[in-house]
Amino acid sequence: MIETRVNDGANMEKPLVKLIERYHLQKRILFESFSLKSLQKLAQLTPAIPRTQLGGDYHDIGDN
Repeated sequence: MIETRVNDGANMEKPLVKLIERYHLQKRILFESFSLKSLQKLAQLTPAIPRTQLGGDYHDIGDN
């Protein structure tokens, strides 16, 4: 489980996905975040890795 965050405009999602792909961890990861924006970025970058929202309006993220 990896929790992502949106801090001061930093875009951690793309470098994180590159590391996961580099080490072939796609089937061993679950993304979690309070940030819907971060989860949406991850859904675009790597839709096969499951995601879950930790708080907020759970209906916004669909069937993750």
